[in-house]
Amino acid sequence: MKRTFKTALSIMVSMGLVAISAPSALASETDSYRDSVSGANQLISDINRPQSVYEKPAPRPASASTTNSMLTASANAVAFRRATLMTAGTVDWALFSEMNVDFYFDWTRVVDSSGWQRVGAAGFNTVQALGINRTYTDGWKHSWRAQTDMGVGVPTPWGYWNATHQTLTQFADVYGDGAWNAWR
Repeated sequence: MKRTFKTALSIMVSMGLVAISAPSALASETDSYRDSVSGANQLISDINRPQSVYEKPAPRPASASTTNSMLTASANAVAFRRATLMTAGTVDWALFSEMNVDFYFDWTRVVDSSGWQRVGAAGFNTVQALGINRTYTDGWKHSWRAQTDMGVGVPTPWGYWNATHQTLTQFADVYGDGAWNAWR
């Protein structure tokens, strides 16, 4: 009995020591892992943080009457916007055409703009993007025009035949202050 008690006690003590020493070892490993992960998360949060297009105004002489809390657009800050016009159901409910103009601006001019189209049809209908191009450019305004051919298709032994079709023209203007206007 004494022998089994001593054996059980020694097993419990050794288990107690393992239980006591394991968390401290585990804690140091966990802390180093947490530090490396938080460093990675810090980098990821820096990447994912939205970049502000506003900056605080530069300090002015004492005679200027402005408040420090007022934010204004900086001359070197550039922002991005997308002008989108989606037209669906002009000829048939199963057709759509989307015009997109991505543009960069700095509140005084349009820095750059580019356009692209997305079209789609369901069933026997046909739709074809005929192209998008910039029709006017100056420092303040860029104008874009997109054309799409949409047809209501009927199946025949020789392929699809368009019972009716329409050429759709979409327009968009983008401005240096970030405003845009799109119409059909």
